[in-house]
Amino acid sequence: MKTVSKAYRKKDAMQLVTGQPVYMDDLVPANCLIVKLLRSPHANAIVKTVNTAVAKKVPGIEAIFTWEDVPQDAPRYTPGRPDVPGGQSP
Repeated sequence: MKTVSKAYRKKDAMQLVTGQPVYMDDLVPANCLIVKLLRSPHANAIVKTVNTAVAKKVPGIEAIFTWEDVPQDAPRYTPGRPDVPGGQSP
């Protein structure tokens, strides 16, 4: 009960007050590959082309994948699960 009603200074108080806190997203391990995903801002749009020429010129870019890299005969949806009510067997 010695700690009840006593003020304690947080270890990161100065960083929080000065706007310089370190969050997990700020930490990047050495030799880490970061993946970014860009989705269309339009829910029902039909994307006819994707121009990746500018992105390929950015230093540090390892790979760019578009719909052209996905096999077009691949199933679009996972089959239903028979163990779930209303699910269908594959």
